[in-house]
Amino acid sequence: MDVLTTPADDESAYIITMAFNTSTSATPNAVVWTLTDYDGVTVNSRTGTTETPAASIAVLLSGDDLKASDGFGRILTVTSNYDGDGSTAVPLTGAVKFDIRDFTGI
Repeated sequence: MDVLTTPADDESAYIITMAFNTSTSATPNAVVWTLTDYDGVTVNSRTGTTETPAASIAVLLSGDDLKASDGFGRILTVTSNYDGDGSTAVPLTGAVKFDIRDFTGI
């Protein structure tokens, strides 16, 4: 799992851009993502969220997605599949972990 070094700010906006790479750049057939806290609990009902397939996509997280009061970290897990390399529906899966900076009391 990759760890993003720039934290998200509590209840602000945070964009995570994903590129789908195989032996070459690939455009997936489908893209689905889930947002959880570090304990694996789904955050803000963000489970099975679909995106329009593209070689690169940007996921915008904001507001309740990034409430520090719900925990100080998140994991964005992405599942997809693509056709290529002589096969169909080849799975692509990945996850990124990032912290949330809390401004309470500042």
